[in-house]
Amino acid sequence: MSFKQMFKMSIFTDVLKRGDTVIACNTGCGTHLKMPVECWETIEQYITAYTPAQICDAACEEDRDYYEQIFKLMVEKRILVSDREWLETVDIAITNRCNLQCKHCAASAGTLSEKEILSTTQWKVIIDRVLAVEPKMIVLTGGEPMIREDFFELTEYIRKRFTGKLDLMTNSLLINHDNVDRIIRNYDHISVSIDGYDEETCAAIRGKGVFDRVINAVNLLIERGFDKNAISLSMVETAVTYGKMDRFRELCDSLGVKCVPRLFSAVGRGEENRDGLMPKQLEQEDNDKWERLLNRAEEEEIQQEAPNSQVTFQCRSCTAGRGIISIDSNGNIYPCQVLMEQEFLLGNALICEDLYSMIVENQGIRTKGLHNYEQLLKGTDPQCAECDVEPFCKYCVGVESYMQERSNSECKRKKDFLTKIVWGMV
Repeated sequence: MSFKQMFKMSIFTDVLKRGDTVIACNTGCGTHLKMPVECWETIEQYITAYTPAQICDAACEEDRDYYEQIFKLMVEKRILVSDREWLETVDIAITNRCNLQCKHCAASAGTLSEKEILSTTQWKVIIDRVLAVEPKMIVLTGGEPMIREDFFELTEYIRKRFTGKLDLMTNSLLINHDNVDRIIRNYDHISVSIDGYDEETCAAIRGKGVFDRVINAVNLLIERGFDKNAISLSMVETAVTYGKMDRFRELCDSLGVKCVPRLFSAVGRGEENRDGLMPKQLEQEDNDKWERLLNRAEEEEIQQEAPNSQVTFQCRSCTAGRGIISIDSNGNIYPCQVLMEQEFLLGNALICEDLYSMIVENQGIRTKGLHNYEQLLKGTDPQCAECDVEPFCKYCVGVESYMQERSNSECKRKKDFLTKIVWGMV
């Protein structure tokens, strides 16, 4: 690791201060580092003009080794970075039409009878603008992306110009013997939604007969040589499947594919069907969890020197709006798939020619959606904005924005636990 090059603070770096101590967090990957405030202020002051090697050389002899170790950890934890950070992933919903009408659909996908919003030519313009910012992964999604007549034309347009990872997010019902080889040839990963572990649970969310068709499509992909490890099967935990995640894991294990549990979000049709889909047990479990964890922490008397403690934690690892963006079927840009609401609209990919300048460098028009998203990151509740454990409390700002306000007593239990762990025993 060379410290003779220039480094900068990660765009995900968040800093907490308490007394003479600082905790620097990377809220994009969940890492954090504790250090004296004097050390942090020195690094913060000089890192924009000098290399870590120069800063270490300028330190007094007794502090030099300490600064070298701090710099090593800050780079390992990506609190300091030397590379450009942005757009690991771009989700592109090439349609909002779907051949299913799932009860929890966050996109509130339309029916097959609806018309496509953007033409093939318009999507190619958007794709070119996405490719210009060199993301590491592109995800084609919807609605159901495979219902577009130009699905393979757009797929192959991307594949010929893009060397990164191309992911397909699908319900898999349109994968068949005639097209499976083209899918395998063009995609690096396939994400399949099933939302149940058998016919009954799947049918309750996605409709009758869907379960077997999904399993058949997954088996077809595997039989034709697609890597099992590159197939993921996802299930949103709802009132229908609550407490049965082990059954879903058993299903995935039997197929040899990756298991992806998802949390229910009351967004889109999920909000319309919230009463029937939200597991009633979750609210009480969440209330009880922090009290149990606090009691356990006190019983174990965890110390910084006790690495074998069973209480583990990390800060938020959410890259929405900075490492991820989502483009909907209108070409509108949002921070992520959970925050695809008008109040968080960042711009439109058909209008904006330079996505990097608009979103990352904040050049040009600063949208109201960008301002709202920045406020969401800081915490919409004033006590959250001032809280010195907030990055360890909210793991997904999108999900948090749709949750009901927590009671003061719940917040206190949670903060008591996190304060003891974060500031007393990092």
